Amino acid sequence: MEELLEIYYRNFPNNIRDNRIVKKILSNPNNYVIEKRIDGKLVGVSLINKNTILMLCVDYNYRNKGIGTRLLNESERYILDQGYDKVNIGEGFDYLMPGVPINEENINFFTRRFYMHSWGNDECFDMDMELKDTICEYNLNDMINGIKYRLATIDDLEQIKKCTDDAEKSFTEYYMNKDLYDVNNDQIVLVAEDNNEICGTLIISKETEAPNMGSVGCTTTKCNHRGKGIATTMVKIGTKYLKDLGYKYGHLGYTYTGLDRMYGKAGYRISTKYFMAEKPLVKIKDFNQSIDTIKKK
Repeated sequence: MEELLEIYYRNFPNNIRDNRIVKKILSNPNNYVIEKRIDGKLVGVSLINKNTILMLCVDYNYRNKGIGTRLLNESERYILDQGYDKVNIGEGFDYLMPGVPINEENINFFTRRFYMHSWGNDECFDMDMELKDTICEYNLNDMINGIKYRLATIDDLEQIKKCTDDAEKSFTEYYMNKDLYDVNNDQIVLVAEDNNEICGTLIISKETEAPNMGSVGCTTTKCNHRGKGIATTMVKIGTKYLKDLGYKYGHLGYTYTGLDRMYGKAGYRISTKYFMAEKPLVKIKDFNQSIDTIKKK
């Protein structure tokens, strides 16, 4: 596992992911690893789980020698042999990165091999912000346009569930973690409250991704409270809270088209875009059988 960790950090030095999560993903006993070694040194690797290639990389000095192509071809054959008809790069069963970090070299490598962006016209990206300027004049427990913004307690859990179920049900499971309601935890919950009704939620994370860095996310607003700037205000107050704690950077991972407008109002800017790569796979023997059938007709 140490070799996998080293090659990951050599090839993705700017990827922001909690080191504990990276180690957990790399050490999954169900991973399948395809290696390329030169003189005993690991210089290229493909890490696969189910039909997801979690990591495919070749050290800089060994690129453009066909190593990446061979690793990808072997990965596709392995995934086909496991009974899958599609391969995901990055996002899928789990992820070290949401997708393939976009640069010209990366995109050409995968598009030449018939990989497509699976999100249509929508984009996936990270957003970042240096916490040095005035973010807003608001603070926790302020009342703004009739809405109070405060940290949640365990007693709020039932109302929070109603809010997230209404706004974005897929987020509810994250808010059911009772550890979030301990203010000393590295993740806590900020809520917006209208006449004792919780109408918005936000998770604030403290140094869960990297030192001196905080994050906000899983933002929800009840449907009947949208259009009032509640989500943007929560983001601003949550980010200011991180700044007041002394953190230097704010990071939003795995964000997508539409949310850039809301987070952008708080000062976050897109830093890395991802190619959400996928490719359908077809066994050669099945293809040949189809050709024979067509000929007979």
